[in-house]
This record gives sequence, structure tokens and C-alpha cells, in this order.
Amino acid sequence: MGREIVFSHLVGFDAVHLACAESGKADVFLTTDDRLLKLAKRLAKKLHVTVENPLDWMNIQMMTPQQIRAAGLGCFPVNLAWLE
Repeated sequence: MGREIVFSHLVGFDAVHLACAESGKADVFLTTDDRLLKLAKRLAKKLHVTVENPLDWMNIQMMTPQQIRAAGLGCFPVNLAWLE
């Protein structure tokens, strides 16, 4: 029931895309849809996937752990070894 309440705030493909990301156990769902980003921010505690803008996410990934902590951003649990 709880998952239906979360996704009832979403419409159409947004709901499908987020549901697929969650069911696939994705760490991060990247989107440039400002409306979806704002809604996901409000629902962040109820979602099991982090929703981010791709440019913001990549900038954070390129930061050192010290820079991330200093900015108060936390850390995304994503392995970027493939970028090395």
C-alpha cells in the first residue's frame, strides 16, 4: 500500500520509470525533468532510489570525499571504477 501512495503522486511515464528504477534496485535515477526532480525531492524519504540531475550528480561524483563532506552533500553509493 505504501508504494502505491508514493507513486500516486507521479503520473504516466514518470511513475513507470521510477518504479522500474526501484524494482531494479538502481542506486541513482538521473533525469533532467525539473518537475520530477522537485517531486522526488519532496518524496525522497519514501523513495528507495536517489533522483538527481545528471550534471549535478556527475559534479558530485568528481568531488573528493572531503569536498563532499564540506558541502554537506553526503555520498552516493555508486561505483564509478569504470571511469578510471
